[in-house]
Amino acid sequence: MNKNIIFLSSSAIFGGNNASSSRVLNYARAICGNENTRVFIASSEFVLSGSNFLVHELERNIFTISSQKKRNRYLELLIKPFFNTFFALSYCKNLFKIVDRYNGKKIFFFYPSFEVSYDLCSVLYFKFLKRCKVFCELNELKKTNISILATPKNPLKALFSAIRNKFNYSKLWLNEYTLSFFSGVISISTSLETYAKRKNRNVIRIPVLTSIDSKPHKPLQFVFGENFRMCLAGQINLKKEGLLTLFQALGIVVKVYPNFSLTLYGSINDAEKDLILKHYPTQYGVLNNVVYGGIFDQSSNVEIFRNSHLLLLPRDFHPQTKYGFSTKLAEYLASGVPVLVTNVSDNGLYIHDTQNGFIVKAGNFAEMAEKILFIIHNYGAIAPFVSMNAQELVNKHFYYKNYSNLLDTFLD
Repeated sequence: MNKNIIFLSSSAIFGGNNASSSRVLNYARAICGNENTRVFIASSEFVLSGSNFLVHELERNIFTISSQKKRNRYLELLIKPFFNTFFALSYCKNLFKIVDRYNGKKIFFFYPSFEVSYDLCSVLYFKFLKRCKVFCELNELKKTNISILATPKNPLKALFSAIRNKFNYSKLWLNEYTLSFFSGVISISTSLETYAKRKNRNVIRIPVLTSIDSKPHKPLQFVFGENFRMCLAGQINLKKEGLLTLFQALGIVVKVYPNFSLTLYGSINDAEKDLILKHYPTQYGVLNNVVYGGIFDQSSNVEIFRNSHLLLLPRDFHPQTKYGFSTKLAEYLASGVPVLVTNVSDNGLYIHDTQNGFIVKAGNFAEMAEKILFIIHNYGAIAPFVSMNAQELVNKHFYYKNYSNLLDTFLD
């Protein structure tokens, strides 16, 4: 029997230059390992009404559903807080009309968002009204994101931000109880798997995925005394990425080996930009070593990573890193460039120190500095070995095709 798997989210995930877009597309590719399965990727960032929509084949058996008519942002800004449920239900209704034109079983997969109305409305409409199975992914506890938000300097803005954060935390906390209504939950980490099983019996774990079939790649050659190039990519957030710990570590490294550079790639919140690019680098004596590379296209990440000697994931231990799992790790490893991570989330399940990467305690800047200096002094001897094992790790645990059968059985 033909199956139609419909991914839906309240954000424009498909075709985007972000981790969410990549993960959904890798899910779709894995699911389409079954020739009788079509995958539709839809986003409620677009109005789906009447005949005003487009179904476009992105890859074989993978389609996107979009609209020629964008939503009126200014109008929604005024009325959406009061009628968000109406928008969500209207979207679900119109989406079902579109996919109902295709023969076969319809299964809905909800990718997480911060618009909590869509979680509940998706279950109510697709599962209870249309009698379809509805699954979801749990890739973080959304409420933990609030703990990493920057506090505005203005006292009035800080007070307003605190009140708003309290409200959003309560809303997201209540929203987690909708997990029990889904037909099944896919978790990204062991901590989330344990958490989800408290609310839903049908839970599986699928780690970070990559579409890169990792082939042997030798890391850059490095001669002691030359510039040692390090890279950190992602959402450049001070708390989330553990940047203060990293700058403290580099403050030690620069006194021993000053000829290094750290390039940061990704978006930076305006409230933190000065702290990240000027204040802390100056405080720890590495201002001339830190470079901001801007935002690069997702399709060129491997080439950019391969211009570095070492890729960094220096995250500190806090609620978000306890439950989440960096989607950047698989891409890092697949590039063939040695990776240094902290022991948060599931990193320790996969990264074995000096074997397929390097791992240190979270929040320990002295240990991080010692490890970076060890890597610099021994790079030529250990980098090829670590790189080879890292790429084997990717092919075994993170390549999307490895999960085709598991997903086909689970989403049924």
